[in-house]
Amino acid sequence: GARILTETRDPFAQEVAMSACGPDIDDPDLPLQALFDRWPATVSVFSARGMWCFGCAIAPFHSVVDACLEYGLNEPRFREDLRRSMGVPPL
Repeated sequence: GARILTETRDPFAQEVAMSACGPDIDDPDLPLQALFDRWPATVSVFSARGMWCFGCAIAPFHSVVDACLEYGLNEPRFREDLRRSMGVPPL
């Protein structure tokens, strides 16, 4: 399924997977730009932590995983905050 396609850093495969079934917020390779485009409320979660990923030239290439590593954040906790901002129930 689409999950296999999204588990790659290949931008074309990501585009195909997202266009087929929409962005998957739990996809570890979902580009930040796709996240911001689909769920604009997530920008505030980043900016509240001094993360200026929105508008950054790297946003189309970095994921939540990358951002959490770069900023030393607890990824599961950060994802909970993102889901809350999207109005999606926690896992």
